[in-house]
Amino acid sequence: CDGVGHLNPQIALARTLVSRGHSVRFFLPSDRNEEAISGLPFAKGLLSVVVCGDGAKAAEGSGSSGDDASDQLVSDLVLKMVTQAVEFMPGRLKALRAWGADLIVYDPFVQGAVIAAKVLDIPCCCTITVSNVNEYTFLVPGDLSDTEAGRRQQVANHRNSKT
Repeated sequence: CDGVGHLNPQIALARTLVSRGHSVRFFLPSDRNEEAISGLPFAKGLLSVVVCGDGAKAAEGSGSSGDDASDQLVSDLVLKMVTQAVEFMPGRLKALRAWGADLIVYDPFVQGAVIAAKVLDIPCCCTITVSNVNEYTFLVPGDLSDTEAGRRQQVANHRNSKT
């Protein structure tokens, strides 16, 4: 994910790994932060960036749409992110194979990373960039997240969407 709050934990981890001689490669969903990451002072030739995706395109509109009433209860952003994970998967897999990745550290918004890890049989771990782990309430139209019943309803809305 290209957001500063999403990148900062990964940059801190990259700094430590590079200082210990490990190579680190960022797979970014857009080129928005490519130059800044490539120019980090600790890079020492061990840090590189690959842009695979169109993060700006995925972020366009996070409202709900669709012909069916069930679609009005599901955020388009989630659907766009999953669509991009599928669309850019062949390129990510090719780049990961060519690089010889042996660990994937991913942002919780990047579904393609965990799928690639599974396909390539590479261990992976997720950074925590939000205080409510695995709960993306702002991605769901309406505010049902205050109660357990509300959270269960959000999950049901996604499952029941025709989209």
